[in-house]
This record gives sequence, structure tokens and C-alpha cells, in this order.
Amino acid sequence: MERDPANIPWRFLGGLFLLTLVLYFAGFYGVEHIRSRKGPWLVSFDAQAAQPTMTIRQPALGIDGFRVVFDGANTN
Repeated sequence: MERDPANIPWRFLGGLFLLTLVLYFAGFYGVEHIRSRKGPWLVSFDAQAAQPTMTIRQPALGIDGFRVVFDGANTN
């Protein structure tokens, strides 16, 4: 008795692979666009002051000069 070779629908599997590949790249570049469309967050550190501070800016969102002060922190 001989066994029949498995009936694998190669055209269907190839199409499914291509569809998955297209959806992956569309999702990846879509997420990257959403992540970077409003520009970067600008963060600056000032350790020379009496109290170390971190200043955050994001012009597209209207965030300018948001300061985080680290009370009691030693910069040495």
C-alpha cells in the first residue's frame, strides 16, 4: 500500500504568507508614523544648579518648560 502525498494547498499558504507580510509592514510603519509625527520630546538636565533639575519640552503638544526638581539629590 502506497500513501498519497499530503495535499497541501501551496497557493493558499503563499497568499496567506504574503497577506501576513503586508499587514506586518503596514502595522509597523503605521505605529512608527504615529510615534514620531509630533516631533521629539526635548529633555535637558541641569546638574550645576543648587538642586538638580530636568526640563521637558514638547512643542507640538504645548508642553514648554516642565521642570522636575530633585530635592536633596547630590550630583557629586
